[in-house]
Order: sequence, then structure tokens, then C-alpha cells
Amino acid sequence: MSPEEILAVAANADGKQKQPELFFMEMQSLVKGGKAYLKELGFRDKLIPLLLSCMRWAMGPLARNHLAELMCLVGSVEGRAIIPIIDGILEFFNPNPNKQSKDEMTRLNALICLQEMVEKHGMYISSKLGTVFVTCKGVLKTSEDERVRLAGSETLTLVIDKLGRFGRSSHEEAFKIVKLLLFQKQSSLRVAGAQLLYALAVHCDNCIPVENQVANVLKVLSDPALSQTVAVKEMSLILGDVLYKISGNKSGGSEEGKGLRDRFGKRRVVVGVKGVHDFLSAIFWKDKCPQFLRIAITRSFKRFFQAFAASESSTETVQSVKYVLDLASPRSASKGMGEDSRLKAACVSDVLRGVSTSLSEDGRALLVSLLLNEVMNRGHSLLGEHRDLSQA
Repeated sequence: MSPEEILAVAANADGKQKQPELFFMEMQSLVKGGKAYLKELGFRDKLIPLLLSCMRWAMGPLARNHLAELMCLVGSVEGRAIIPIIDGILEFFNPNPNKQSKDEMTRLNALICLQEMVEKHGMYISSKLGTVFVTCKGVLKTSEDERVRLAGSETLTLVIDKLGRFGRSSHEEAFKIVKLLLFQKQSSLRVAGAQLLYALAVHCDNCIPVENQVANVLKVLSDPALSQTVAVKEMSLILGDVLYKISGNKSGGSEEGKGLRDRFGKRRVVVGVKGVHDFLSAIFWKDKCPQFLRIAITRSFKRFFQAFAASESSTETVQSVKYVLDLASPRSASKGMGEDSRLKAACVSDVLRGVSTSLSEDGRALLVSLLLNEVMNRGHSLLGEHRDLSQA
């Protein structure tokens, strides 16, 4: 097909709004077949605006994803088209009220396309990532539709990830956004805040602001109104990943270095496995700690040790598991072996199962040996009366 025919198909797109998925798939085929034409500036200057105009259509998630894939495909076929596409998308969020689009669907379509472009072509648009960051920050206002705010926050996370350690100038503002998102009413935005925190934990050299936001994540997990939601499960898993990143990835604890002030006001060292254990178990063991929070903490422990087992040796991982076993042992004989203690043993059992799936066969043998040794040393107070834990 000639370039004129391809442009004619794109120009007549308005007549195909009722089946946008088919149109975008057709355009993807035409773009693949017309790779040579995209190298011509005149052709690109005509095609890109026609494709950008499709963002004003009312469409569902599937069509929106096809449009984003089409934009990325154009950038993949011809790298010189990437920046014009990014500029065209950003124009929908122009600071000038007379130029920006106020239609929620248009803004959502544009953000999904922007998100896909950042993910696929982030290394080629480093000069634009700062502008993308500011744009996405601007759509987090409460007046925006929840879907628009969610897409903006997810794109922010990608920007932080693509910037890496070179994005330090954006980190301070990003931590403020994390706090803003964590305390939103919508659970999807709270999860997005936790995901942004993880991206910062990966790339930020200064762990203090990360640790401050960990305390906020725990506040959210402590909210009874969210106790039965999927968001709590997702956030507790992300918390485990964040703790792994800021723990220094070392098995030994230290009385110096990074620390956390938990929601009970005590400073907790979080260097290494011992530090993470001390921090989380302080909450786990609190007399008034509700069951749903203990379950959330268990998920965090489980994810932390899975991450640890994936990167450390089996021997080091198994030796570190002994910190988890302390959770199942009553702090005093007067507490007995009641329902509360059985819950804790079941939680520890879940953590051990999670760890075992990340170990090699030799590692699992070491884990069994450690558990048998702990039974001999601690007796029935640890494992004997806990069927769940004995079967782990």
C-alpha cells in the first residue's frame, strides 16, 4: 500500500469509531508494512497527528491498549517518531487551560499511551521524563477521575524506575506523592502509592524517607475498614519487597545504621534479617494487634524471605529462618497455648512454606534439619502442639 493510501485510511478513522479495536489492529499491520515510509519526515508529520486524534474517542480498555501498542509500534519502527508522539500526548495536558483536554476519556487514553511509551521507549526519552513526571503529578488532583489518577500514578512509578539513580531531583517530590496516595479513600490508589514506594526503595540512596513511608504503609494496613480488601494483601506483599530492599540484603543485624520508628513510637533497627524480624515482630506480638494485621505482617514476612532466598545462598537463608520461628513461641509461660498462639503458629507455617518454594532441594533439606533441631532445643513449646507448624 502506498503512503498516500495509508494516510487516507488514517484520515478516515472517524468512521470506524464503533469498532476501534479493529481499526487499530489494521493500522498496526499498515505500519509494519510501511516501515520505509516512516523514515520520511513528511509522512511522519502527517500520520502522527492523525493517530493522536484517535485519543479523543470513547473506547474501552481493550481498544485503549491497542492504541497504546500502535503508538509504541510507530516508535519502534522509526525512533525519530518517539519524541513527536510524546510531545503530542503531553499536549493533551497543556498547562494552558485553553489548550488542554478536559474530557476524562481523552485524558485516560492519553495517559495509558504515555505509560506504554515510557515503559517501552523510556531510555530514548530521558530528556522528556521530567516533563512527564510533572504532567502525571498534575493529574493526581482529587477533582480528576479515579482511573485518570491511577494511570497517572502508575506512570509516575515507571518514570522513577526509568530515571534510576539519576532521578534524585524527583525523589523528594515522589515521596510526598507516596504519602498522598497511601491515604486516599480509593484502595487502588493506596496500592499505587505502595508500588511507587517500592520503585523509590530500589533507586533511592537515602533510606530514611523510605522508612518514614513504611510507617505510613503500616498505618494503612492497620485500618479495620480495609482489612478484608484485596488492596491489603497487595500492599503487605509490596511491604515485604520494600523491607528487603532497605535491609541491606544481609543476614546479620546491626545496632547501628538505618532504623524505623514504628506506629508504637519505638525505634527499630531494620538492617538485615534480624532487623526486619525485630521490627515486624514488635507489631505482630502486640497484645491488641488485630488478626487481620497479623495476617498482613505474615504476608510481608513471607515475601521478604522469598526475595531473600532468591538472591542469597540456601545456607544463609535457612540460618535466617530461625528469626521467624520466634514468632510462634510464647513470650511468657502465662500466655499458654491458646487460640492466639495457634494463629501465630499457623502464620509462621505459611512463611516457612513460602520460603521452601524458593529453596533448592539441598536448601529444603537444610530447612528440615533446622526445624528438627529447633524441636529438640525448644520442645513442645515451639512445634509439638502446633499441627500447622509441624506440617510446614
